[in-house]
Amino acid sequence: MPARALGLTWAGVAPCYRQLNVSFDVPDELRPRGPMTIPLSISNLKPGDDAFVTIAAVDVGILNLTNYKPPAPDDYYLGQRRMTSEVRDLYGQLIDGMQGTRGQRKTGGDSAGAELQGSPPTQKPLAL
Repeated sequence: MPARALGLTWAGVAPCYRQLNVSFDVPDELRPRGPMTIPLSISNLKPGDDAFVTIAAVDVGILNLTNYKPPAPDDYYLGQRRMTSEVRDLYGQLIDGMQGTRGQRKTGGDSAGAELQGSPPTQKPLAL
């Protein structure tokens, strides 16, 4: 039978000009249920561009108990993923691999003596 080989490689994206460097300065301890001001600075942001920031404050002890891994948006959007496309190979239907002869041509439409295999359409045709 015909043999196939398929080579794939991952094409990475250089995130250096798309990655924002966010830094903020918070105190070591905060009182619960009180207001909190967080000074924030973002570098590598083009002038005139907007950036949206969400901050979630959670006790480190809770994170350690649940083995929580913080989200990494750079890895999600710019990281390597598995290939999710499908490959369809029709070459084996063109040539009989055992005998080396051409496959039989199968045509439709106006073949002599052809009968409808399916049930007749129940809707009006779209193109008249």
